Amino acid sequence: MKKSALLFILPALALASCSSDETVNAPDAPGINFSAAVSNGSRAATTTSATIQDFKVTAMSDALPNLVYFKDFLVQRNGSAWNGNGKYMWPNEELKFCAYSPANAPLTTTQNRSGLEMGLKDFTVNSNISDQIDLLVAQNSMKNEWIRKSVGLYFDHALSKVRFSAICSNEIMKVEVYGVKIGYINSKGNFTYPNNDGNNILNLNQTTADRVWTNLTSPKDLVMELDRPVTIQGNDYGTTLNPSKISGTSIMNDADDCFMIIPQHLRASGAWTKGDRLDGAYIGVKCKIYVRRSDGDFSTLYWPASGQPEYACTPLATDFDPSKTYNIILNLAGGGLTDPVNPPIKPIIKEYIDYSVTVSDWAAQTGSIVSMDK
Repeated sequence: MKKSALLFILPALALASCSSDETVNAPDAPGINFSAAVSNGSRAATTTSATIQDFKVTAMSDALPNLVYFKDFLVQRNGSAWNGNGKYMWPNEELKFCAYSPANAPLTTTQNRSGLEMGLKDFTVNSNISDQIDLLVAQNSMKNEWIRKSVGLYFDHALSKVRFSAICSNEIMKVEVYGVKIGYINSKGNFTYPNNDGNNILNLNQTTADRVWTNLTSPKDLVMELDRPVTIQGNDYGTTLNPSKISGTSIMNDADDCFMIIPQHLRASGAWTKGDRLDGAYIGVKCKIYVRRSDGDFSTLYWPASGQPEYACTPLATDFDPSKTYNIILNLAGGGLTDPVNPPIKPIIKEYIDYSVTVSDWAAQTGSIVSMDK
């Protein structure tokens, strides 16, 4: 018995030199210090207010001759305090602060005078899920008022978080899953801090991906191999599916595992077009497919003919926005298509995998704000 497939996505953040006339020359003036908190969070790779360890911050003002007061200033956690790598005094001018974490993120900071615009250039996502990072961003604007005050940096998640689980609505199928990948998805891009009209909390979950992420390039596969195969058996689910009541079986190694991807809009033209040429993003499930015999035994291997697990694939045509979690539940009943890296492309069983999309924000993460010592 052959069934069509459904895929549901359910609900699930060199220092620039400064001249002496830019520094307030007062021995009792407080230096610039910082406090930091993370807006949302969780994965082994997801950062929270309790686990953030360091960040780099740049301060700018239109009133300064060279625009930048300091650049990529390193601030690190020391117990309950934040310690900067040196000290800067408050100038007379109001400063706009832009920060990112972790401090060793693979990117280059840029800035220009267009609304004190700052960006993170050529941020790159690693192919290996265990090496991916949770990129955090924050901004604030403050002017020295000669009181001891921290610059509050409320970090938001700049990337999208993706997890996978699976079901099978074909009663005569059993699928052994060995891994999952997000194939041919853009892995490099430029982030521009949004102009929030004086609101110093970024709220990137209110900001569409195409406003803050641009120049997306370098499509590649993001891959996770399972430590041990996961079995998805059709007769565990039946043929009548209610998406709102199905959570599926996780096909991640750990409950907190996830892919961190650059937010991008794939619905219009960014998905693989199901042809023999790699021309967009897709999902691949590394698996073997078995069918049930008349005596109820599931030992007959249906696919692949080689006997070794291969990728069953489907186009990924949805829009990913910053600071959102996407829980992708795959119904493997239709089998999908063979991997476009090995043309010609053929349906594995009968029909292409389809999907519908709903999205939730990351769960709120509370945490204390700690100040950098003077």
